[in-house]
Amino acid sequence: LWGGMSRRSKLPPDVRQRATACAGVLSLSGTRISDSSVGDLAAELARPVITGVDLSKTDVTVTGVITLLNALKSTHNIKSLNLSGMKFGTEVVTALTTAMVKENFHLSSLNLSGNALDDDMLMKLFETACSYKRFFCGLDLSGNQLESAAGVCLVLNSMPTLTALDISYANLEDEAMISIAQALTNNHSVKILHIAGNCFARNSLLSMATALLQNTTLTALNFANNKIDSSGAAVIASIILQTTTVQIMDLSRNHFGDSGIKNIAEALKINTSVKTLDISCTFARTNVRTRGHATHVQITARRAR
Repeated sequence: LWGGMSRRSKLPPDVRQRATACAGVLSLSGTRISDSSVGDLAAELARPVITGVDLSKTDVTVTGVITLLNALKSTHNIKSLNLSGMKFGTEVVTALTTAMVKENFHLSSLNLSGNALDDDMLMKLFETACSYKRFFCGLDLSGNQLESAAGVCLVLNSMPTLTALDISYANLEDEAMISIAQALTNNHSVKILHIAGNCFARNSLLSMATALLQNTTLTALNFANNKIDSSGAAVIASIILQTTTVQIMDLSRNHFGDSGIKNIAEALKINTSVKTLDISCTFARTNVRTRGHATHVQITARRAR
């Protein structure tokens, strides 16, 4: 497949040599693409064999990115797009928003992580996506500035196809977390939720516990590194007690302490759905972590070094 690309591609040799592909995804991650090469790369995207493009951490000008996004307007084969870590701004988001309007736009997976995008930028993007029914299955928004979580809530409320959402390290605090929990209450599509590296206070954890009473689709939750203390661990234990669908939980790098871990261990004895649990580096003694937990659960409990 990609031998054919090397023989017939119009890409300049320096770009072509760095391009790799797997399962139809053209990866130029971490490479430099000159403006003179962008036009040929844009033409390459129209080839039916290419179904995804990885431009993460690519050194390319804003003009070059916009040219590539404009190419999406005339191709129907691209299903996944990775723009992670490119540090672009309003101009690129506007170009992506414009591309969504076209009938040929069929992205199902979009990675915008690590771009320091704010709520206003993403809100315009997702309003357009929802208006034109451009729904995603996978969306990675981690490493952006999503303080109010307005765009996240819009996605949760309006995209019935979304099954995986990553909003880790997105500067989300208690009020935003409560809004997200409320949106999850009525969401029936998301199965995987990564929300690590934010700030869960007790109120937002209680809201999440209430949401999970009604949400029956989530199967994997990542609450790692959210500064959750022992009182928060008690709320986590109540979530474990009530959930019947969550199978994988990452609770690592929180501040549970011995008492918090004991509460979680007791909850695991009753819960029958959780199969994998990570409580690494939660400031508890190893013997407390491993004593008395349910035998059907695979527990990772490395101590902090």
